Amino acid sequence: MLQPAATRAEYADMSAAELIDEWQWRSERKSILVDKPIIRFLVNGGEVAEEFVERCLEMAREYLDSGQVPGAEEIGLPARVVDAYGQWVSEREDIGPQDEKDRLRLRKPNILLDPWGEGVMLDLPPQQVPATMSHAEIVWRVTMEETASDVPVRIRRAGFDLKTTPESLVLDQPVTEYQVSLLADGDPKRTWRYPGADAERPLLVFDQASGMLLPWKHSLPARCLWLLFPGQFDLQVEGQAHCLEELPRLPWGWAGFRGQCWNLKSATSLVLREDEQTVLSIAVRPDETAKRPYLVGGRLFSPGEPGVRPPVYVGQPPRIRVPLTGRRSADEELARWRLIVRSKWAAIPQIQRTLPLTDLRRSMEMGDGYFDIPLHLGRLLGKAPYGNFIVRLRGPLGRSAELPLRILPHLEICGHENLCLPEAQSGPPAVTLLVETPPGDGLECRGEDGECLVRAMEQRADGWEYELEAAPAVTGVELTVVRQPPTGDAIRVPIFVPIRRLRWALAGEQTGPALREWSGRAIKRPVDALLQAESPCLLVELPVDDAQAIQMTLRLLDIDAAELQRSDPQASRQSQRLWRFELSAFLDTIRASRSPILRFELTVWNLPDRDDPLRLPVLSLTRTLVIDDVELKPHRVGNRAFLELRWREPIPLRNRRVRFWPLWRPWDPLFEQTIPDEAEGTLTFEASPKDLRSGKYRLEFIVVDPWVPPVSPQRPERDTPGTVDVELISADRQLQHLEARIREGGPHFELI
Repeated sequence: MLQPAATRAEYADMSAAELIDEWQWRSERKSILVDKPIIRFLVNGGEVAEEFVERCLEMAREYLDSGQVPGAEEIGLPARVVDAYGQWVSEREDIGPQDEKDRLRLRKPNILLDPWGEGVMLDLPPQQVPATMSHAEIVWRVTMEETASDVPVRIRRAGFDLKTTPESLVLDQPVTEYQVSLLADGDPKRTWRYPGADAERPLLVFDQASGMLLPWKHSLPARCLWLLFPGQFDLQVEGQAHCLEELPRLPWGWAGFRGQCWNLKSATSLVLREDEQTVLSIAVRPDETAKRPYLVGGRLFSPGEPGVRPPVYVGQPPRIRVPLTGRRSADEELARWRLIVRSKWAAIPQIQRTLPLTDLRRSMEMGDGYFDIPLHLGRLLGKAPYGNFIVRLRGPLGRSAELPLRILPHLEICGHENLCLPEAQSGPPAVTLLVETPPGDGLECRGEDGECLVRAMEQRADGWEYELEAAPAVTGVELTVVRQPPTGDAIRVPIFVPIRRLRWALAGEQTGPALREWSGRAIKRPVDALLQAESPCLLVELPVDDAQAIQMTLRLLDIDAAELQRSDPQASRQSQRLWRFELSAFLDTIRASRSPILRFELTVWNLPDRDDPLRLPVLSLTRTLVIDDVELKPHRVGNRAFLELRWREPIPLRNRRVRFWPLWRPWDPLFEQTIPDEAEGTLTFEASPKDLRSGKYRLEFIVVDPWVPPVSPQRPERDTPGTVDVELISADRQLQHLEARIREGGPHFELI
């Protein structure tokens, strides 16, 4: 089990927890033969088993890299385990490392819960792609109840690497199992499986801090959790625990589930009951993650995202805080820890050092229940490090930690901290950032199609200044600060800078997993499309520091801006990023309205640095014109040409227009004519020959929203509702006219 996990591409970059799930799944299907006590330990051993697997993997990889098996004390494993592995590899000649240059580095997707926004969703993180696969077609395949949905992704450069673009999908209904596969040119590279809610385990558990789905088998960690279960069940918790809040009702197929937030730090077990009958009983175990080391202090520029990008610090490096258990003396606990610090790629300093924490005892800062390790010590990173580093602390099983970080001696960025609001007519604006780096350092920004441009502005003795412009649709830029030392490779420090924008998306238009299309402009839909949606929602993304201060209202207006109905979103909380408006509540009002155009307007109060409320059109609904019996006849009055348009319209609407799309001469410009509100079935207007020439046209009858800025129109397909094809001259007569022209002037080229 161990050696394939360290060498085979299909296991590369799996976490210990993923490996254990994979081994369990394969052992149940007899594809690997393992003694049952081993599988039981791995499956039921929790974080201790996971860290044991992680250290065994580290031992195997160290042997593959150096040809030497590390010592038991160095790797933190019992001597009998290390000795057995050393004996095993010495007897084999077929062990060698996997060629890494052509392998994908895959990260596990996550199922998340956002009770106030999208509900249950699937996060598809960026995946590192080798250069040999830069032109491959990468597709995510999501399978729910044997129904598969494909999500293609692009490959782009991010910092040092080629990575796929991140995506996320709404999971609109509960199923017994979710399967997510990554395909490259149609070839599945890996499949992840996530158990859903079923009759035996009708409970989904999410970490309250991250919103991430937590796999569980026999017990739950004693911390704050979101618990999601069928609404007919009652949840009871034993011990000193209390329900922090009842979560909002979830949309779509999750409407029959209840969500609650529980603090289980002092709980012993929880029980699900239906009609006084116990359906499920789960023990609550101590949460060992609270005792793992973490970073404190320092000037944190960017908090990073676990598994995606490390945190970025500016200036002096932070400290490592190691919690004490209180079960031993401080010196005894220190003796159980080893610190590993190494630089990644080019960096200042270049370091690869391992030492026991007892060697740093005099330099540590002791606190109440913890001790801090200053990374600025000369034996570690020093006071002015520059580059990418990895810090590992190896201690008792279940408590080790890996802490990657990036450090710059100086960096100032302004412009990204402001909330960028779209304009009602022009939409979202471009954003300008000012960046100051250490003297002599360059700045790179990788983007596509001009989405990010960098210009050098000023070079001073205390810093170099750059101006960066991000396109209107950009919500984050990948910067790289570059320093070229006198010798050796350049030091490159990638930095992700988020751009805070107000934007919105329409969700619930179709069943199954669905991507969202975020916009800073009014979304346009036919009325019938919204009425036929199963459970439509409007999602509003507003990244502010204090969401509880924000007030929102969604109003439905008719063409005269008269309010027909309004609705408030789900109650907000301080860290909220998304607001959800249930559009199902508006459907009866929309059906009853005779207005040709309906508009949803979002009003937001208490925005930062803004005294007045913000009002924006976010969704425009247009009724489809029911048109038939269309006739178009030309006639002349003196030297002037007129067209008489006749049609039948059962219910005359307002704000109508008719577009003339040239079919015989598609290069001719589009002609558009306003239909007065009082016109009922007939319209006569002057038509200049330069606007409308003899030929065949596709007439498109539309209703125009006067409150929404126009967009470039696209020619409709044949037989689209509200369209009809007409001829101002028959094809035979047109050919006769052309033949007469040839007889008169001879063959020649002419734009006709």
